[in-house]
Amino acid sequence: MKPFLKPLAMLILLGACLLASAETLSIGSTAPPIKVEKWLKSTPIESFQPGKVYVLEFWATWCPPCRESIPHLTQLAKKFSGKAIFAGISISEEQKSDTDLSYVDVVRKFVNAQASKMDYHVAVDRPDRTMATSWMQAAGEDGIPTAFVIDQKGKIAWIGHPMQGLDSAVEQVVSNKFDAKKAGEERNRDKAKTADLSDPQSNGSMTALAVAIQHKDWKAAATTCDVIFASDRSQEKLYGPIKFLALLQTDEAAAYKYGHRVAEGLYKESPMQLSTLSQMILSEEYGPKRPDTSFALQLAEQSVALSQSQDPAFLDTLANAELHANAAEKALETDQKALHLLDTTKLYPAPVLDQIRALITKRLDRIKQQIAGAGPASEKGHDLPSTKPIVGHGSFI
Repeated sequence: MKPFLKPLAMLILLGACLLASAETLSIGSTAPPIKVEKWLKSTPIESFQPGKVYVLEFWATWCPPCRESIPHLTQLAKKFSGKAIFAGISISEEQKSDTDLSYVDVVRKFVNAQASKMDYHVAVDRPDRTMATSWMQAAGEDGIPTAFVIDQKGKIAWIGHPMQGLDSAVEQVVSNKFDAKKAGEERNRDKAKTADLSDPQSNGSMTALAVAIQHKDWKAAATTCDVIFASDRSQEKLYGPIKFLALLQTDEAAAYKYGHRVAEGLYKESPMQLSTLSQMILSEEYGPKRPDTSFALQLAEQSVALSQSQDPAFLDTLANAELHANAAEKALETDQKALHLLDTTKLYPAPVLDQIRALITKRLDRIKQQIAGAGPASEKGHDLPSTKPIVGHGSFI
């Protein structure tokens, strides 16, 4: 199906879609509310109070690693008594139906049997898995035990295995020495390293890529792309532009080397990808400080040739490259052709055509200003709109 998005805007929408389908809760996010079926030990925690630190551990009675972490959590609860509140939330217990509550008694008996060994707040999830969904699934976590540290402002400060770094994280949070940005970057890198190589569409790899894009952690984004490609080279057709974008932010030489390779190989007959790479190079927000204008022009020309000069969006990308190459007269001719095509093309639905028309019209005004010696070749952010991207369907392939 023909894509309904301007290439670079489509790539950014891809990142948004990945986030929507993968991780929506990450370090720095506001902690979701606590909505449990029943509190089984200690006083209920109704909400996160400002100025207090909380630790929520998600576990299950049938989970051996969860049982092993119970004494450790009890030790931490005593160590940080008065400084941090610890709670265990039982999830994913066996149910006979969506309304079956018999699992509550199973958890209650388990907690009672633990007695002082499990000396912190304990609750059990609702039968509709409210907590599992709003916390674990939202954070892209598919294994237990998993702990969340909530800081004094009600924000997620740390997510991880309770036996691997929780002690240090709580210590730093309660003393106001925790570096959330650093923790977020480390989490992104860890997710990229532990992504499921047997399935490039796995929750782990998609979550890692989505979060890296969201936080503009470009090194993690590039690493995750490599993980995906190592498992299934065909995925490079879709995610290659993301790797190119990530490399442009971290290693321009590597970015251009990679760009030339895919342009001459994998993308040599893919006008959408070629046009996208051209836009990335010339983007005022995401492009390099010294863009390779000749390469951007080459990519745009190749894209237009492959589409037989019949796609107004690709023509507009070419006009942008020509404008940056100081060929304003050619850019004017190209965008005028693109504008004319909008009256006859059937490649895009009417609402999208209106938005493309607005972009082309704006660029034509800029081109005319440059010809008259009254304006710059580009305006910051034009090629990567800060407004909501055009919503449509389709893919890069």
